[in-house]
Amino acid sequence: QNNGWELGLTSSLVARTFSWNSGVNVAINSSKVHSLGNGINKLVFRDLQGSAIQVVAEPGQSIGNIYVYPRKTDEHGNFIINDKGLYIIDKTQYVKAGNMLPKVTGGFVNTFRYKNMSLDLSIDYSLGGKIISPPLKYGMAAGMYKNTLQYRSADTGGLPYYINGNGTKILLPDNNTGAPDGSTVYHDGVVIKGVTTNGTPNTTVIDAATYYLNTFDWGSNAWNEAGAIYDNSYIKMREVVLSYNLPLGAANKLHFQSIRFSLIGRNLFYIWRTLENLDPESTIGTNWLNQGIDEGSNAATRSYGFSVNMSF
Repeated sequence: QNNGWELGLTSSLVARTFSWNSGVNVAINSSKVHSLGNGINKLVFRDLQGSAIQVVAEPGQSIGNIYVYPRKTDEHGNFIINDKGLYIIDKTQYVKAGNMLPKVTGGFVNTFRYKNMSLDLSIDYSLGGKIISPPLKYGMAAGMYKNTLQYRSADTGGLPYYINGNGTKILLPDNNTGAPDGSTVYHDGVVIKGVTTNGTPNTTVIDAATYYLNTFDWGSNAWNEAGAIYDNSYIKMREVVLSYNLPLGAANKLHFQSIRFSLIGRNLFYIWRTLENLDPESTIGTNWLNQGIDEGSNAATRSYGFSVNMSF
């Protein structure tokens, strides 16, 4: 069952040579599953990353729920870390990571007129909803983004360590302490907070590259909830049009009733957005699933144009 509502408001301010007309609309829509076929308790629309991410429909739930394998924890809620110093993913259960569909959509349009000039501004927005993007996760694994600077140096939270003769990374107490055997000291260490499989605090040191490459790798062993699922809200300057109407007398001399010259810009910029490193509207595909799953995207584009409108 699909239901919702939309509210639109308009206003006008008129002076002698100036006017301002504006309109705003807000739309809320809900799509809920009431029942599935006999014997079916879950319909999986998409199965991604070795079943680590699923988009499903379930009776009594909104369509488009996203479920993931979570990080494994003990009975006290501590994350369990394996002997390599990495998260263990719990593949025995799913946890809800959000819903693909936006909670609120709408727009805000304004037209300003002064004498023969006019300026049209069109803004739209989408609030709430998640997007699934494995390519963003792969970019994190490869260290391509600014947020992967964390742990790469002492200035970004990296811990100091040296490598002993057995190839084991040994944590040092601070950045000013040298290795006892004169070995090279590195400052890109990571110790993931959690406990080992026997319940003791994790002390295994890994380097930043190992952390990113494994935590955000392909498949069900990765932390997909953080690497591949993102909030997807934005406010966008959709279109700006600056126009000039030729004075009526001048247009009549050219045997026209009116002539209007316009400069047009579309998809100019985001005023605000939660998603980094990906244009939320550049995903490939037109159905509702493709709007919320990025498996490859087109380059984001903006366009500029010039138009002349003449009426007889």
